[in-house]
Amino acid sequence: MKKHYLFLMKTNQLYGAERRILSIFSRVDYSAYSITLAVCNKDVFVPYVKNNKLAIELTNLPSHSDTNGIVKKIWRFYKFFRENSPDVIVFSQFYLTSFSLAELLAGLLVTKGNNYMIVHDSGLHYKKYKSRLHFAIFPGIGLQWRL
Repeated sequence: MKKHYLFLMKTNQLYGAERRILSIFSRVDYSAYSITLAVCNKDVFVPYVKNNKLAIELTNLPSHSDTNGIVKKIWRFYKFFRENSPDVIVFSQFYLTSFSLAELLAGLLVTKGNNYMIVHDSGLHYKKYKSRLHFAIFPGIGLQWRL
């Protein structure tokens, strides 16, 4: 039996992170896995999926407005996840707050903990400082300050 993965992305466009995920899908063994990609607007992704002959199913995410309260939001996403019946849910985020606690809880309830996250965020770039006072005992360990 195929293992079903449900990937979630809150996006309306096809940019770098979306293309990266779709390029990963081109390397999947579809005899062992089935993949559903849930996005805000699946019509944007249909041409790319057809042109690259990806064997994935596209669907729209349920409305993610926060006006209905957390209980109703958990219930809405719980029903959505149950309809798709995934074995694994992968939350593909652009920053750490892309998905709310309600969506994560609904995913945990449906998959019994088989949830994963991918964060498409650039790492922090720290500036290297040349001014450094070294202690004689431990070379390389010292104090840093900004000039």
